Amino acid sequence: MLKLHDFCNRALAMSLHAVFAGIRPARLDMKRFWRDSVLCALASRTITRRSGRPGLERMLVIGLLADIGHLVMFQTTPLLADAARQSAVQTGEALHLAERRIVGCDFAEVGAALMDQWRVPGAFAGAIGTQTLPKLGGEHAGDAATLNLVRAIVEADTLGESSAQTAGRVDPAVWKLLDIAPDAIAPIREEAELDLAAWLALFFPPRPH
Repeated sequence: MLKLHDFCNRALAMSLHAVFAGIRPARLDMKRFWRDSVLCALASRTITRRSGRPGLERMLVIGLLADIGHLVMFQTTPLLADAARQSAVQTGEALHLAERRIVGCDFAEVGAALMDQWRVPGAFAGAIGTQTLPKLGGEHAGDAATLNLVRAIVEADTLGESSAQTAGRVDPAVWKLLDIAPDAIAPIREEAELDLAAWLALFFPPRPH
């Protein structure tokens, strides 16, 4: 049985999806975008609980919005955003670095700017804006580290990468900020993926026959 906060969180997720439903950048797979965003949200909540930090529901929402900068970039500068993505894939360069070089800013900066425009609590912009380098997050460093780890998990899911491989490329500073061990990544992925199907059904309900 779902608890009240689960209903509220799912309602919020559906509302966000509805707000952006009309935005369909030609060079961005929107179904994949929302799938990854939901996985990010669920993994953020799991990491927060496992690290013993407060703000489970806040981090679920921040996780859902963590990649919103890419939605804006692919809507406003699709050719440059796509060029940065392809360059990162071909060269192995970190995506945010390719974006800074080609676009002039990265998805985290765009996401933080959007949070400021929406006038949401400062924790949102603080975490989203520093997720690529959490140690610069100040009081929001723990939340930023959560998003950094979650991004690695989402990438691992896309690439079919093992948890051990994923843990090996996470910045050691992230584990220190979260006070969890690298071997925790496997159960984090399992727990998040367990809830993923139910959440995705809200975004992409089955079509009637």
